[in-house]
Amino acid sequence: MREGIAVGSSSTDVKAAYPKLKEGPNYSSAEVPQNSSAEYGFLFAGGKVKTLLLSTPDQTCHN
Repeated sequence: MREGIAVGSSSTDVKAAYPKLKEGPNYSSAEVPQNSSAEYGFLFAGGKVKTLLLSTPDQTCHN
């Protein structure tokens, strides 16, 4: 996780830290630096990070 990004970070801060952020209808994701086989997931509420995820592309469940 890029330094400073945590639960409570603004969506603007996340977009600045991860310029290639892929925004989706359920969550947004960004490739993990130095590990292209993993990604961070961000769930936002009220313009702030509510939940952070770490997953691999072949993962079918995020619970």
